[in-house]
Amino acid sequence: MTAEILVMNKNGIAMAADSIVTLTTSNNTQKTFNTANKLFSLSKIHPVAAMVSQNVFLLEYPWEIITKQFRKSLEKTEFPTLEDYLAKFLAFIGMYFTNEEQSKFVDNIVKVALNAISNHFRDELNKNPELDDQATEELFLFVISNFESQIESYDNYLNLSDDFFRICEETYREIIIDSIKEIFPQITTNDEKIYRLFKICTKFLSKDFFTPNNISEYTTLVIAGYGSFDKFPKYIGLRIFGVIGGYVLTNHYKKNEVTHESPSCVAAFAQRDVVKTYMEGINPDIENVYNGFIESSITSIFNELKNKIPIHILDTNFLSEMDQAAEKIINIGKERVAKEKRSLIDPFLQALNVLPKDELSMIAENLVNLTSIRRKMSTEIETVGGPIDVLVISKGDGLVWIKRKLYFPPELNHQYFQRYNKC
Repeated sequence: MTAEILVMNKNGIAMAADSIVTLTTSNNTQKTFNTANKLFSLSKIHPVAAMVSQNVFLLEYPWEIITKQFRKSLEKTEFPTLEDYLAKFLAFIGMYFTNEEQSKFVDNIVKVALNAISNHFRDELNKNPELDDQATEELFLFVISNFESQIESYDNYLNLSDDFFRICEETYREIIIDSIKEIFPQITTNDEKIYRLFKICTKFLSKDFFTPNNISEYTTLVIAGYGSFDKFPKYIGLRIFGVIGGYVLTNHYKKNEVTHESPSCVAAFAQRDVVKTYMEGINPDIENVYNGFIESSITSIFNELKNKIPIHILDTNFLSEMDQAAEKIINIGKERVAKEKRSLIDPFLQALNVLPKDELSMIAENLVNLTSIRRKMSTEIETVGGPIDVLVISKGDGLVWIKRKLYFPPELNHQYFQRYNKC
């Protein structure tokens, strides 16, 4: 995990990221390193940067390598908008991986779906061990139908065309069929079930089935800065899950930009609870508990009152009015909490509207540091910490590093900076 902060107003944009990366070993223990790079410039010349969180690898390649190779490929190329930079970056990622590397990713995803079906079928069999062959066959078909319905509830990845499904069915056909035969060896080649499982797998490849519990399986990418036509800064965030057939699997697209109507913004990525507590005056977990307690308590009190009212004076309208009164009281409480939160947030944003660039970087760094201190003063593993990298991007000055860790002594490596400046 990590803590990353983005702060922007009309003067520019500041980005800050910690350095801890948490790795889970094969025996399910966790180890942290505090030297990870999560903040990168996407161009040596133009004002665009990127941050990554959650998984610092994509198809087993470090994001640091991918971003630096993209930066090298850009050279002096400039794009009109930040959206164009993102499109170019995603196109680069789509061409970066070999067919073998993408096939390995496909095989892993397909086996997630097939193992889910197999495990469900095995669990149902254990509940009904006396089933004969015909009943077992019907149970298997039921499990398949259930999974077919289940995957329809998952969101589709963004910007997939019909060509994506053609690639899945043609290019990866052999991989999918081999995986089906491996996990379900009892199914023959001409069996109708193999066709249904094949269709499930190809559709599954287009679905975002990841949950907050397996966030290590995707990367949150944030790019920020200016295109040549952009007058004010903006950022775009999205999740990247993998690459299949040259298509980059993305979801949860979010864009925010500074305008005259919205002159400043603070955004936290990955671990956001400490920043929200600071900004809103209440921990989000405590707020959820409070809201749930108030709602359940008021509902319970009104239900008790209804049960105590004599039956002969009860009517449908009266009961409905009591339900509406309970809902009204709950909403009044939520509105009051929201009003108190705004009383803290609004003055902060009003001050942020006019902060100079150096103060933006100070705010971003300290919000990361605040999260780091909170994690240090707990009994859990420290998932935020290490050196904090900070940069500022402005329309006039471009990208400027305020703090940047290096793994080597700069005074002993002048040749590094000479090579960097020549590229």
